[in-house]
Amino acid sequence: MADGAIVLRGVAKVFRRRGEQTNALAPLDLNIPEGQFVAVIGPSGCGKSTLLRLVAGLLEPDAGTVSVAGQSPLGARQAKWFGLVPQTPALLPWRTVRGNIGLLGELNRGGARARGDSHLVPVEVETLIATVGLQGFESALPHELSGGMQQRVALARAFALGAPVLLMDEPFAALDELTREEMRFLLLSVWDGRGRPAAAGPAEPHRPRTVLFVTHSIEEAVLLADRVLVLSARPGRVVADLPIDLPRPRVAAQADSDEFVHHTRNVRAALRQGAGR
Repeated sequence: MADGAIVLRGVAKVFRRRGEQTNALAPLDLNIPEGQFVAVIGPSGCGKSTLLRLVAGLLEPDAGTVSVAGQSPLGARQAKWFGLVPQTPALLPWRTVRGNIGLLGELNRGGARARGDSHLVPVEVETLIATVGLQGFESALPHELSGGMQQRVALARAFALGAPVLLMDEPFAALDELTREEMRFLLLSVWDGRGRPAAAGPAEPHRPRTVLFVTHSIEEAVLLADRVLVLSARPGRVVADLPIDLPRPRVAAQADSDEFVHHTRNVRAALRQGAGR
């Protein structure tokens, strides 16, 4: 059985440049079980993106250890345990919608099953195109798409290879509020299986991915996540780890509920505490 758990023990990060030292992350511990959706929020410059890059194996910690599915982040990255959704879609401009979504599958063609990478459950490109509502745009190039449509392509691309862990760095920040709200629910429908993100098969086809989601929006964090981690101002440390017990599937009407307001109030209070306000 695949295990997408993320574990950090005493992890700290320091950046050094031109003789100056910046403590980005204070030593922190974190345990994210397989299949959990965790949002990370904090003041600008508190190390949210640094935390994501440490988990992805794009940075090395200066102290402590990081493991993903029981292995090093670099090993997990080489074994394609990660799907990444950045703040900007980063689509290849010469490839169509279908081509961008299917890129990782083409690069990995025949490799995953042959190597015994049972943690990968590739999704048919045409299924994903339908899931994210891009029928009729299969042959469109990125410059022919709106910002929201480009981000739909990036979301579908992240799910296409079937990697068990999704790392998302403010993926909806550049979108207008209505499009951003639409994308939040699209993400949830693909993540929890209502949008059929995984290929049909005998082995738990709709198991949710483990998600680490960076955002600046309190409402977005509460709407999406099972837990919200609140980081302090630099050097970032966890000042609150707040469970969000809103029932799933999440729906727009929940944003008007007393429970939603209660959770947003708690996150806001922790955010102010962490920022020293």
